[in-house]
Amino acid sequence: MRALFLLFIADLLLASEAIGIEGYIASSILFFLIVLLITINNNSVENKSQKLIRTSNKSLAKLNLRFFQNRVENGDIIERLELFFKVLHSKSSQNQNSIIFSYPPKEARYFSANFKAITNATHNILSFVNKSVNNSSILLSIKPTKNPNKYQVLIKTSAHMNSNEIKKALENKNKNINYKFLSIASNYVELIGSKIEFNIKANNSIFSFNIIMH
Repeated sequence: MRALFLLFIADLLLASEAIGIEGYIASSILFFLIVLLITINNNSVENKSQKLIRTSNKSLAKLNLRFFQNRVENGDIIERLELFFKVLHSKSSQNQNSIIFSYPPKEARYFSANFKAITNATHNILSFVNKSVNNSSILLSIKPTKNPNKYQVLIKTSAHMNSNEIKKALENKNKNINYKFLSIASNYVELIGSKIEFNIKANNSIFSFNIIMH
């Protein structure tokens, strides 16, 4: 802009000597319009870039909050899980699966915990299992352990599943998009300091991980 301004001053000085007043005014107006168009175009490109950068940063912020912030809240574990079950039940019927939720009736329901990580990890594992099996029962249970405030989340299905591919997905080493639910679940569980275990026993395939709820 500084260079254009100096060029404009030089143009004024030369034009005043070389041409008449009418030609001087016309050339000055034309030059001014050219400078104005260049300035508007440069500002438009700059603003567009800034907007793109801000949008990108905002998206990254949402991603960081979703996967990496360990936020503890007070709430009802049953109520939190029920939000996902409304979606899962409609999806399970498409594959003729049945999803069963087991929770000890005498166990406390109100806790202080990272519900966002717990419920999202559980939902993603259930979504993967439901998508991978047909005509099967899928059991979700949450049981207390011998350690105070520690509970075990267990998801079991009567179908046999591919152990090698699943374990690679839980380690974020499986690039197959069909296993993306497990990779996402693994990120959530790592966030709360735990790890998803996968085992095959008899005719059951079992996912499990521990959670802390006060």
